[in-house]
Amino acid sequence: MMKQTKMMNKRKNIAGFTLIELLIAMAMSACVMTAIYSLYVTSDRTCTVQNQVAQAQQDARAGIDIMGREIRMAGFIAPADRDTITTDAGLPVSDLTNEDIEEAEVNAITFEVDTDNDGVTETVRYDYNAGTLQLTRQEWSWNGAGWQEWDDGAGNPLGALVLIPDVTACTFVYDTDADPANGTLATPLNTAATRATVRVITITITVRTGRPDQSYTNPNDGTNFRTRTLQSRFFLRNMSL
Repeated sequence: MMKQTKMMNKRKNIAGFTLIELLIAMAMSACVMTAIYSLYVTSDRTCTVQNQVAQAQQDARAGIDIMGREIRMAGFIAPADRDTITTDAGLPVSDLTNEDIEEAEVNAITFEVDTDNDGVTETVRYDYNAGTLQLTRQEWSWNGAGWQEWDDGAGNPLGALVLIPDVTACTFVYDTDADPANGTLATPLNTAATRATVRVITITITVRTGRPDQSYTNPNDGTNFRTRTLQSRFFLRNMSL
């Protein structure tokens, strides 16, 4: 009997958790897990937004680099084509006269240039469409008798190809020189004589992220898209030659 009593006393002395202690521990664990999850969600959202912004900015910068390389060369005609190109017939901006800069609009520019210095002159057109939010590039080559649109190798014209997607604004500003005090040329430049005076072109592009960020409201347009604006100025080195 005494032995049994000692065993019962021994069991009473064994430490354990009460129901209240267990509930408190579970509540604390839930709070910690909730905090960790919230931190993860916030970090993941921030990383995604940063990647989206970086991608949009990279697309815009790459597009401007391509445009800048070709626009700087505007008016550089292949020597063999200098005397044979007599018309712009076949181009969407044709006025039946051959010009180094065929079109100079606020949202579009068309010019002649030997883009890759291969002895073949091309006409390149950059055009911004506010409806599709795309900046496109279209190209034609001089074949000795007329302008032939760039095709897929099987004779199928490629048309206008997207150079930069998700563009919310794109403007071309034209100057006769680099002096800001002289002002800029009013667009559109409707005459060949006016277009021939262009020596500097400033391009301003605003791009947006591919997906909206519901935690952000753009102060400019009220949408949930983050935007970045890039501007570059290019000097036309061949227009006066």
